[in-house]
Amino acid sequence: MFFSAYVGTDAGLPLWREALTQHARYLGLQVRIEGRRLGDRRALSLGWLEYSPAAGRGRLQETEQQVVAATLLFDGVAPDEANVATLTASLVRAEIRVAVPPASLQQVCYGRTPHGYVFADDLRLFPRLMNVDLDERAVYALLRYGVIAPGVTLYKQVKRIPNGHERRRSRAAGEPVCTGTFHWNDLPDADPHPDRWVAKTLDGLLARVPASAVLFFSGGVDSALMAARLSRLGRKDVRLLNYCFSPQDEEGRLALRIAARLGLECHQVHHDARTAGAVLARVGKDYSFPFGDLSVFPTNVLVHEARALAGESRTVIDGTGADGAFDLGARYRKWQLLYGVPRPLRRWAEAAYRGLQLWKYQSPLERAGRLLSRSARMPLFHAAVTQNALERIAYTIPDEVQAALEQAVATGVEVLSTGADAQTRLSLLELMWATPGQAAAKTFDPLRARGIHPFHPFLQPSIVSFSSSLSWEVKYAAGQDKALLKRLLARDIPPEWVYRPKIGFTRPPRATFAQASVQEFLHEVVLSPHNVLLDYCRPEMVRRLVERSRHHTFGDGVYSFLCVLMVTSGWLRQLPSGPERSPAAPLASRLQGVPDTV
Repeated sequence: MFFSAYVGTDAGLPLWREALTQHARYLGLQVRIEGRRLGDRRALSLGWLEYSPAAGRGRLQETEQQVVAATLLFDGVAPDEANVATLTASLVRAEIRVAVPPASLQQVCYGRTPHGYVFADDLRLFPRLMNVDLDERAVYALLRYGVIAPGVTLYKQVKRIPNGHERRRSRAAGEPVCTGTFHWNDLPDADPHPDRWVAKTLDGLLARVPASAVLFFSGGVDSALMAARLSRLGRKDVRLLNYCFSPQDEEGRLALRIAARLGLECHQVHHDARTAGAVLARVGKDYSFPFGDLSVFPTNVLVHEARALAGESRTVIDGTGADGAFDLGARYRKWQLLYGVPRPLRRWAEAAYRGLQLWKYQSPLERAGRLLSRSARMPLFHAAVTQNALERIAYTIPDEVQAALEQAVATGVEVLSTGADAQTRLSLLELMWATPGQAAAKTFDPLRARGIHPFHPFLQPSIVSFSSSLSWEVKYAAGQDKALLKRLLARDIPPEWVYRPKIGFTRPPRATFAQASVQEFLHEVVLSPHNVLLDYCRPEMVRRLVERSRHHTFGDGVYSFLCVLMVTSGWLRQLPSGPERSPAAPLASRLQGVPDTV
């Protein structure tokens, strides 16, 4: 389900309705529209694009004074457990408030039309309503981080309400105001028995999922803990879905052993690099906004398999978010050590990374150079989120855009964690920005577009608040990330299965980039002379990276860069509407004084 609202004069209603209808047709969804009249005589019209409309149940809560609209509806899910944005309209005062929870996966955007304002949790709707131009802050954020900056969208004319904020507007108050609704300083003291609290809270959340729900199951701590709690609850009806990278994949084998130990049914999806072309061909329909990282290919395949397996339950459980909440102790310490290196030495390492072209090769030296390069020119929190060190190699961020990106992160996220220690601030940056905008985004849109509830227990407001109030002595006890979660899990499976080295949800990407379908996409879409994203890059360097990607093994930073470039280029090309986007300023004018490292 997707949501939109129009607030304005009656003259703008037909245009909004037509745009909504066209977009629903493009996505294969049905439209339901509800209309109300505000006290100042403006129209308030609310629209839901649904896979299978359910007679309006739970859509609105109304009194004579106000209307509260649920922006997402899932059977059996209470509004306070859905972790979704809400729109509240005060009918008499003609005031509109839209609130977004701190770790919500919805990106609630808004734009001004000649007749009023349009809100939507789907960025793809806006080119049907207005002329749009690319916002260079968003483009450069994607190239560097793989995720768009808070409060920003890919279009200059469209803004976004950052997570943990509320946007309020009334005609009497003048310009709209966006204020924080989540503040670290306001959190209650941590529970003195954190293990018991987490177990009780997870049990309460998981007990209410519908029968025969699907759990994404890597066999890692997060998914295994949820499987163990479900097993303790007697929920043998829940089916596990595992992605197996190869017959020799030890993680896949262990996942099956854990499932058998817990008495739960486990299905496996087997990796096939040839599916990458199909993933790229549907990014425009699968995602409401662009992002990118290397796990987008296996995750997208897993999601499409889950849609068939979910059946009547219409619910998929996803453990994404536990890393941000409980797993940043070691990561922060690594970056803290890097920033302890004198800055002139880090600048020297950055120059060596470019000059020696270390980024061309996969090696420990490349990895060290990449990390030091990332630390040389940006604050620690930004470096920790950055995906590559290709700035001034494949793209160059103008100083004013760099300042604007830092400002967007500061006002959209960092201000809400004022007073917290550095680890907690990094944790909230992950939970409120990177995780919803990238990690969890890979599953959210493709599932909800088919009426399936993507349920993320670790992103629920209660868990986010609780984890943010815990000290890192608890979360990182004895130098062990996720120490609290691991203690709980070790009650149900052998400790050696719990306390093992972590393996991410990716494998060497060379085989994926060697696929004929991926190479065709790179040459025909990414390198197309009509691809406006090349105006933000060094086109010749991008071309060289593409040519070498067929047979050469790069460091992960290069693959991550090419991945986000592919997804965003495909996303823009596959949108069925919208005028030509304005390119960036001429490349030469942005590169004056920047040495060429090709």
